[in-house]
Amino acid sequence: MHRPWLVALSLALALAPNALRPSSARANPEAPAFDARAVGMGGTGLAFLDSPAALFHNPANLAGLEGFEATVSAAAIAVDLEAPVRGDGSTSHTGLSLAPLVLVGVAMPLRRHVVLGFGAYLNTGYGGRFAQVTRIAGYDLDTPQDQSALLFIGELSAPLALRVSPQLDLGLTLRLPYGRQAADVTQEVFPDAWVPVHQSVSGFGLPGILIGATYRPIPSLALALTYRSKVVIQMEGQTALTLSDGAAPLQSPTRTSWAVPHALGFGVAHHALDNRLLTTAELRVQFHHEANRAQILHVADQRIVVPLQWKNVYSARVGAEWMAGNVPLRVGYNLSTSASEARAMQNFTPPPGLLHALYAGFGVSVADFALDFALHFSFGQADVVTAPDRCQAGERVKVGCGGHYAVRSGWLAFSMRYAAP
Repeated sequence: MHRPWLVALSLALALAPNALRPSSARANPEAPAFDARAVGMGGTGLAFLDSPAALFHNPANLAGLEGFEATVSAAAIAVDLEAPVRGDGSTSHTGLSLAPLVLVGVAMPLRRHVVLGFGAYLNTGYGGRFAQVTRIAGYDLDTPQDQSALLFIGELSAPLALRVSPQLDLGLTLRLPYGRQAADVTQEVFPDAWVPVHQSVSGFGLPGILIGATYRPIPSLALALTYRSKVVIQMEGQTALTLSDGAAPLQSPTRTSWAVPHALGFGVAHHALDNRLLTTAELRVQFHHEANRAQILHVADQRIVVPLQWKNVYSARVGAEWMAGNVPLRVGYNLSTSASEARAMQNFTPPPGLLHALYAGFGVSVADFALDFALHFSFGQADVVTAPDRCQAGERVKVGCGGHYAVRSGWLAFSMRYAAP
């Protein structure tokens, strides 16, 4: 009695992997930046950002703080996903879905050039909702039903920064991850038998670290290097299958895991024209290929493998800040590869290929507060050829279905930084 709906669950969970997200449906499932100053400059920040949001970017940059500081960063994100939900060659949109992305952080010196902080943020997220779907993969549903999926990973973090010399700062952030994954989908549990499936799992993972170093060979130039360790979040919950209208759902305990991969970053920042112009560039890589090959689901006594086959994500980012009097004006650009693999495409993942992102922002100062605002727009699309061994009638977990996939997302970011007098 368990097996059909257990298999159905496999796709319910499969519908989650990649992009925002809640945080955004991006080709890169992770947030590009926190703090609207960093967002406005192309999602950079490794070599210059010294607000408490540095606990996410590069904790070494906190070493120069001379007093208590606090940062609140928030972004309203609008995402539109496009996928062939109804079948080969069809086109369906989620429409604009709104979601928040937040960070809160504080930092203060324990002694001169030794700074301790604490913060929390959403690191990973993706998902969306296709409303009132009447046809799925060529099968007509009896009644229209919403299809939705969600994944988010949040982290509690505690950074410690040390100024080793006037040229060198080091930092270490301890990270405690938490994840939640949910899906409400209609699934083919038997050939030509489609029924609603609901799943929800959540849990904590073992702690990880973020290590950073910032080196200033001359006062106007900063070089930064960061390494983030992989963390695996263990999640448990329930899956329910509704076999017929009015019938009580069949439920079973469910557990799975999700990995936030190893990552490396290198950044450079340069001040010129009496510090009125700041330019920065970064290269980053996230090792999803090792961490996100598949998602394994344990439902009752069944072990179900959902192929992901994610690729490593490479991104190149550039940004600039110009002080127009007392008002900083910012622009940036980010080019990144997608984590998605065509043979493992799903309705809630963004297209394979390249993602382009444009950024702009500005800031104002009021007493002891710095207020920053930023806009971000990203887009990507691809036509996928059907993988016949993975997307066909009777396959419980359908991935690699052919059609046009696209993602468009926009951010409105705001941050407030307080520095104690």
